[in-house]
Amino acid sequence: MENPSQMLDLSGRVAVVTGASSGLGVTFAEGLAAAGAAVAVAARRRDRIDEVANRINEAGGRAVAIECDVTDAESTEAPMATTVERLGGLDVVVANAGVVAEGAAVTEKVPVALFEQTVSVNLTGTFNTCQVAARRMLAKGSGSMITISSVAGLGAHFEIPAAYGAAKAAIINLTQHMALRWSNRGVRVNSLAPGRFPTR
Repeated sequence: MENPSQMLDLSGRVAVVTGASSGLGVTFAEGLAAAGAAVAVAARRRDRIDEVANRINEAGGRAVAIECDVTDAESTEAPMATTVERLGGLDVVVANAGVVAEGAAVTEKVPVALFEQTVSVNLTGTFNTCQVAARRMLAKGSGSMITISSVAGLGAHFEIPAAYGAAKAAIINLTQHMALRWSNRGVRVNSLAPGRFPTR
């Protein structure tokens, strides 16, 4: 049987991970780096992404920290441009940034502003990230994008807030759309739907 580390050899590849300041984002960034990829860790919290990038570099990897707000399309351009400039390319993008702004509020009491914030970060942020990355990947004819949905996107759950579940379901449809549009031009788009996990 082939060694798993050889199956996951990403030497020479360059990746961007959004939402890389905590939770799954950190895991994705460190996993990609361990497989040999150079990684740009992107998020709003500068101190945390600096920590992640420093850990990767100290472990013998190659990483840079880049501030961005995925709800702002212009801000989302920065990780892609900086990654190409400082790391030499763009092969993989993990659109991971997400929030549950409405927290545990019951549906009839969720403020519209918090509903919109959750949708803005999770859904619009995923679209912004993938769109700016796609322009570069399509131009060179190759690339891989991974969006992060959730088991909450596969069907309604009593304990899952409305905006979060709706946004994660929409990410699955968006992923399918982008895959249909871009696969014949060399860009793969897939989605993960994780279950519950501990995070900061």
